[in-house]
Amino acid sequence: MVFSKLGFEVEVRSDKTANDIRRVLKELGGQDFREADALVVCVLSHGDMGCVLGSDGKQVLLKELMEPFRSRNAPTLAGKPKLFFIQACQGSDYQRGLLLPPPPPSGGQDDKCSTLEKDSVKWFQDNRVPNDADFLMGIASVDSCVSFRDTKRGSIYIQELCGQLERAAVRGDDIVSVLTAVNREVGRGRFDGYKQMPGMCLYTLTKTLKLQSI
Repeated sequence: MVFSKLGFEVEVRSDKTANDIRRVLKELGGQDFREADALVVCVLSHGDMGCVLGSDGKQVLLKELMEPFRSRNAPTLAGKPKLFFIQACQGSDYQRGLLLPPPPPSGGQDDKCSTLEKDSVKWFQDNRVPNDADFLMGIASVDSCVSFRDTKRGSIYIQELCGQLERAAVRGDDIVSVLTAVNREVGRGRFDGYKQMPGMCLYTLTKTLKLQSI
């Protein structure tokens, strides 16, 4: 498995109900991660907008998946990357594409920048880790749209993610570059006449993260 090659201890849980998913993640979040460098959670299931479905067809919200690992709940993970990769439809709509027009001639007027102002506050240094810091969630499809699975190779998104992680481990690319490449390559595909657009629905990493083979 790809994450084993990257030095992770891999545990697999299959065919869990919605409550089982919550229980398994709560138990995982309660473990001692003082000797760990990062956490990765992959969820492959059916889904709808903002949620995944358990084997009983009941919803687990995406934010529920992360709750056991927030700093207040998993203090030994505070300050460490927590990566979530979600293979699940986010609705029943189909993503379509648009053929880009040729670029306009160069020499146009530059856009003018505007300056925005908000209420000023005093800022102080505080070494406490925010509860929602150091999360990244990559997801197979944008809101409202389906994701596709090859009947032989499996999830289009997960297959591309695994391939990009393996290549990045050799090149030394960071995780954001990996997911950008996943977005690009999956977005180039055509599936039964439709498109698929993955993305990151959450990004609060505070450090550059590179996953390398052991």
